[in-house]
Amino acid sequence: MLVIRMNEIALAELIDQQLRRVRTFGHPDVVGIDGIYLEFDAVQISVFVNADEDSLEWRRGSVFPNYPEQIEKEASFWSKFLNQQVIWIWEMQNQTGCRDALQMLFTSAKNEHLIVQLLAMSSTMLVFDLREVRSDDN
Repeated sequence: MLVIRMNEIALAELIDQQLRRVRTFGHPDVVGIDGIYLEFDAVQISVFVNADEDSLEWRRGSVFPNYPEQIEKEASFWSKFLNQQVIWIWEMQNQTGCRDALQMLFTSAKNEHLIVQLLAMSSTMLVFDLREVRSDDN
């Protein structure tokens, strides 16, 4: 059974949406990413680390009013995901039951699969670009 916390977005709302804009945020005194704002066609969400639990949370809109935006170091990473459509999404839970990752599968105009994973670890967010290593076409 899916339980949705207050202000939490049902992740199914992201399916078939194209990613239009990404902004990353972090505390000025700490290295790393504290949160990511993702703007889709009709939905905007913030994904952020709950440092007390080393878990990820997501909410509608932006929840980073007091954090400086980290534009330059993340911009090139996200460029391949922009204007691509989400076709699948996973909410991931670790062995201790902590909801600590979110993974999205995008499809590109070239019909390539692009996967991004957001993972909470040590009170910060790690962002991974996952690659397909074998397909029926190879």
